[in-house]
Parts: sequence; structure tokens; C-alpha cells
Amino acid sequence: MRSIYPKTFYSNFKNLEGYWPKSTRLCFEVETWEDGSFLDYQNGVFRNQLYPGHAELCFLDWFHEKVLFPDEIQCPDAQYHVTWYISWSPCFECAEQVARFLNEHENVDLSMSAARLYLCEDEDERGLRDLVAAGAKVAMMAPEDFEYCWDNFVYNGGWDFPYWKKVRRNYGRLQQQLDEILCMYPNTFDFNFQNLNSYGRKSTFLCFEVERWKDGSFLDYQNGVFRNQLYPGHAELCFLDWFHEKVLFPDEIQCPDAQYHVTWYISWSPCFECAEQVARFLNENENVYLSISAARLYLCEDEDEQGLRDLVAAGAKVAMMAPKDFKYCWDNFVDNGGWQFTYWKNMRRNFSSLQQKLDEILWD
Repeated sequence: MRSIYPKTFYSNFKNLEGYWPKSTRLCFEVETWEDGSFLDYQNGVFRNQLYPGHAELCFLDWFHEKVLFPDEIQCPDAQYHVTWYISWSPCFECAEQVARFLNEHENVDLSMSAARLYLCEDEDERGLRDLVAAGAKVAMMAPEDFEYCWDNFVYNGGWDFPYWKKVRRNYGRLQQQLDEILCMYPNTFDFNFQNLNSYGRKSTFLCFEVERWKDGSFLDYQNGVFRNQLYPGHAELCFLDWFHEKVLFPDEIQCPDAQYHVTWYISWSPCFECAEQVARFLNENENVYLSISAARLYLCEDEDEQGLRDLVAAGAKVAMMAPKDFKYCWDNFVDNGGWQFTYWKNMRRNFSSLQQKLDEILWD
């Protein structure tokens, strides 16, 4: 399908709150380049089908057959720049298949702009993070993107694009929500990571870095942010679930000689249940080294202190976040808009007090 009708575009792409069209429309552009020279351009529209399924999978099926391997011949030196304007962000299953496709085809880069966020399951957020980890650029459709689609993918009869009410406000709200899923907004970071009183800070955010080494040589680096989900639970368990599936056993194959250096900057120290699962994971995977720096101590139950001691016994390094750690997170995990990190009042004093308390738990 090359274009869609105005009514179809409006009914599928409006970014209104509480608006739930059941199907997905995907407007795409593919540019083919080789050795810095432009070769070809294709565009069109896909929608959900019984087979192969959602619009994203319809695109992958077409792209693999008609672009990557036309007449079963691949152009090995070609680079493909793919752009999607999609009415719903991908569900978890589609996101995983797209991420797998990008990891298998390093000559394909994907930029994706969605009209609305599809977040029916907690794992849908993880799917978006996996897309970014695979190299995709993910954003919400701005008003200018809707106009671009109107001009290039809609039978518009020559009419100018009529913006609907609150299109820009809804875009800003959705983009902020997406930013909080993929990284963090400054307000989200400030509220959740300040080492002040715990009032209202009920969730846990975990900023992570993973370095993979083999025989003393650095192989690769990944980072990101997790937060509490209904499944698999607290941010620590979300990380373990991701790490086991995407790092230790990608495509169900383990790299037995690899060493993994993992760093966490976490808004709350782990509760007892999470600490026990992390300690068990470290004991079962001796090639994984974990350093944890926490903004605040979670000590709601007496056993929470034992959980911290068990982490150390399993080989984890556990400390409180120092002022330099907060700045590091601001620079590397926060969508800070280029603003410098602002130290809050009593940050260093609170760090010293919390570190002393932690030392008493671990070593006294």
C-alpha cells in the first residue's frame, strides 16, 4: 500500500489521550546507500495482517524479501536508512523481533517515531529499551511529523494538514513518558535519587553499565535504566531478567570465557528478597562482578540488613552514592538538555551519614 485516505490517517494517528484504535499503521521510507552514494528510495504503508502479523512484522517480511535479498542476491556493501512513522509503538514481541533483526543486520539503521505509546504489559517498556539497545532511534511523533506523513503518505487532495486540538501538548506529554522509559528526565532523577528523606519515593530506579571482557581485552559496553515493574518485579530483578536473556545467553548461546563487569547506581539499596536473588545469581555466575552504589538505604525490615551482608559475601561491592556518582549519573543517564548538574543542599553530609550506617551494617 503506497498511501492512505485522510479519514484512515486521522482515525489511526491522532495522539489524543484515551484514544485506542485497535490496528497499527506504519508509514515507512527506505534509503539505500553505497560508498557514500545514494542508490534508491522506497516508501509505503503497512498495516496489521493475519500473516505475518503486526505491521512491524509485515515490514520486516517485505524488507527481507524485496530489499535485502531481491532475487535472492544481497548487496553486501549497501547501507539502509529506514524511517518509520507508526500509529502505535511496538508491542514487546514485535520490539524483540525488530531488535533481533537490527542486531543481525548491522548495515540497517532504524529511526522510529510513534503517534502513541502501546503499554498494555509491563514488558512493553522493556521492548522499547531493547530497541534502543539494538541501535534504533525511538521518539514520539511531533506535530511536524504528522504534517510530513500527511504530505507524503496520505491521499490529501492537495489540502494542507489541519492540526487537531492539543496535538503539541499531547506530543510533549508522550515524549516525556517515553524519555522516562528509555532514560530519565531531570525531575525524575532529582526526585528519586536525592539522598534526602524518603517521603513519596516509593519506586526504585537502577542505572546500569555492563562491560564485557575476554582474555584481558574489552569487547563491548551497554548501559540503561530499569525501574520497578509488575513483572518481574523490583528494578534489580528486571535487570537480572534482561541480563540473563540478552547478555549471558543471547540466542541461547553463552560465551563461556567472557567476564562481565556490572555497575549499578540505584535509588534504593536492595530489599532482602532482591538481595538474596542477586547474591544467588552472583554465586551461580562467577564470571560476573557487581558494584552497587545506592542513593538511600532501604531498611524497612531487620532482614534487609542481612540481605546487604549476603550481597557482600557473594562478592558484590556495596557502597553509598557519593556526590561524584550523582553527577556521573546526571551526565550519562539523564536527558539533561546540556544543563550542568546542580548539587543539592547537604548532599555530602547525607552521603557520609549513610556510608557510616552502611559500614556499621556490613562490618560491625
